[in-house]
Amino acid sequence: MEERVTLNDTDLDKWDWTWKQELQKSCHFKKFDREEAIQVLRGTWIVVAGDSQARLLFVALLELLFPSIEELRPQLFKRHSNFEYMFEKQQMRLEFVWAPYAANLTAMASEFGERQVCPDVLIMGAGLWHMLHVGDHNQYGSSLSELQRALRSLPMHHKNVAVKDALPAKDLVLPQIFWMSLPTLIPSLLQSEVKQKQMTTYKLQVYSREMLESQVLHPKGVAMLLDIQKLSHLCGPQCTRDGIHYSPAIYQAALQLLINSSLRSPMRLQ
Repeated sequence: MEERVTLNDTDLDKWDWTWKQELQKSCHFKKFDREEAIQVLRGTWIVVAGDSQARLLFVALLELLFPSIEELRPQLFKRHSNFEYMFEKQQMRLEFVWAPYAANLTAMASEFGERQVCPDVLIMGAGLWHMLHVGDHNQYGSSLSELQRALRSLPMHHKNVAVKDALPAKDLVLPQIFWMSLPTLIPSLLQSEVKQKQMTTYKLQVYSREMLESQVLHPKGVAMLLDIQKLSHLCGPQCTRDGIHYSPAIYQAALQLLINSSLRSPMRLQ
């Protein structure tokens, strides 16, 4: 499924996106509104974990589910912090976990495994901090391989069924796991000399290759790709102010892809 962004305002925050009509028909994907999304996600525990890209996806999720999140914004963008919200009426638990390195995500996944609890939907993404502060793509690849081993140890569950022990093994499913790729980087817009030196187009290519070779992604791994890199590339330099973070339209489109994909392809126990 491909997407396009409709540029209807000079303010990046007000840009929108739409499916290409011919591909919408062939993929049978739809654009969920607030009420539809709430019905689909009712009774779901969703964890979004990672760096600032993951935080922007979490913001897109809240903006889809709530008429307004203005009162929550100070907490949402509090530097390097976690955030949790209980949507009591809909029995929905929404969490953001600040985890800028793959090692942070591995520790989180390992803790889920040890506790034998896991969210219904787990969305992750990390790599920008490693690229900026470490810069060793081989080490990044190794950390992703460790993460995929931890993800394979996550407990199976059956959505909306409390006592999983009574279910046959064939009915158990993995949590829905998604991996956010690194965004397209625009070196000319990066706002410091360190970023311009470390976060190059070449580094993006080798880090992205490590992601593909790490076996985190389906079919060899357990995570489905949420291709932020492709979405941001389709939108282009006009969609970003700092060369890293993009218009909310990018993360809103990614969220709709996630919801549609999640409904179609649960990961069953093999």
